[in-house]
Amino acid sequence: MAGVRVMFQMTDRDPSVPLPPPLVSIVVPTRDRPMELRQALESVAMQEGVNLEIVIVDDGSVPPVDLTAITRGIPLGVRLLRNATPRGIAHVREQGAAACIGHYVMQLDDDDILAPGAIRQLLDVLIASPTTDVVYPGVKGFGATAEEFNRNHGSAISKLLTNVPPMPIAGNAQRFPREVLLALLQSVPMAFQRPFAARSVWMNVFELRQRAYQAGSQTRNPYFSPQNPDQLTESEWTLYAAVDLHLAYLAEPLYLQRCDHARYYSRPEFAEAQLLANVAVKSTLHFAASELDRLGVWRRFLRESYAVGCFDLAYWYEKQGMRGAASAFLKAALNIAPRWRYLRYWLRTLLP
Repeated sequence: MAGVRVMFQMTDRDPSVPLPPPLVSIVVPTRDRPMELRQALESVAMQEGVNLEIVIVDDGSVPPVDLTAITRGIPLGVRLLRNATPRGIAHVREQGAAACIGHYVMQLDDDDILAPGAIRQLLDVLIASPTTDVVYPGVKGFGATAEEFNRNHGSAISKLLTNVPPMPIAGNAQRFPREVLLALLQSVPMAFQRPFAARSVWMNVFELRQRAYQAGSQTRNPYFSPQNPDQLTESEWTLYAAVDLHLAYLAEPLYLQRCDHARYYSRPEFAEAQLLANVAVKSTLHFAASELDRLGVWRRFLRESYAVGCFDLAYWYEKQGMRGAASAFLKAALNIAPRWRYLRYWLRTLLP
């Protein structure tokens, strides 16, 4: 592949003794964060009870990731894929998953860490429940704004568990009914942005998303652009997974999220970007539902979710005094799914 360089390194072991094939691959996308990357790799190296490999995807770091330096003392197989120029998080996540040789895959952001025993616990859930496709770990924040993060995240998880009660499956894990998609269309808690699944499941979800974007490019989707497929977020991955896969949640805080200098879309300065991204994701799901059978069974709910996304953006623009933009998105909401509350809001606030 043009522009991609692959390196492999085994560290601190006798090269004459072959390692068993990795059962789990950890993909670590990275760019310009060597210190944090080192901490993330150390947390993977501390995992016990399972054969692991690490796949680092360097998305255009300057200077490039130094594999020898960054893996010194890491007693695992480590591979480095490098993109000479940044390709975007969607491409990087799929690139890393495709390069894995482990049966199971988890992605770890380069500034986060795994709690001791995290991988073994997640793996045990899928082994004990063969009909479960994806398991999500509990997430706990650390750092300067961890208290705010943990409070907001705890509230989001509690709301999800209340709205869509799961059933116990293995240990402390719980599996959700298919209706969880309806709740996730409203909000995807951070824990549900950290999936652990078989590599085949990862590729299944990537394929569905690619087909949805291809369908979207051939419809009247006003928010489709060739750049959108390179902007995959973890929440979008979960929406596609929830279409027809079985999702489970293990509440223990196994994934530790750094809260220093993090870009949280819940903060006011990022609100517009988050709302626009939400409309782009929901529009793709809505327009693709008319083309793809896997999405078609959810067509009515996807249409409603798209309309709600447009209304939320219109409401935000109106509160910022941007009446033209607010009116445009409110008209879009009315066109997608006419509702009296949309029309009433338009009549009360946006008409000249």
